[in-house]
Amino acid sequence: MLELGCTKIRQSPYTPDIAPSDCHLLRSMDQFIYGRRFAEVDEVTTVVYDICRSKPTELHRDVNQSVHEKRRNLI
Repeated sequence: MLELGCTKIRQSPYTPDIAPSDCHLLRSMDQFIYGRRFAEVDEVTTVVYDICRSKPTELHRDVNQSVHEKRRNLI
């Protein structure tokens, strides 16, 4: 990769600035389910789907576009 002119960086691919979708979704999920107890996996699945559906479509599109651009710059 270095021979091709790529720059070596020391940054984990799992940092919030490279994977902002994780921060946006996980932060809101954490706030929503903090302190709750679930008896079955289906309850957790329903809550996660509800949280994802509650986010505006534009948010998902913008975050995904941002992730794509940042990852392209890493390569």
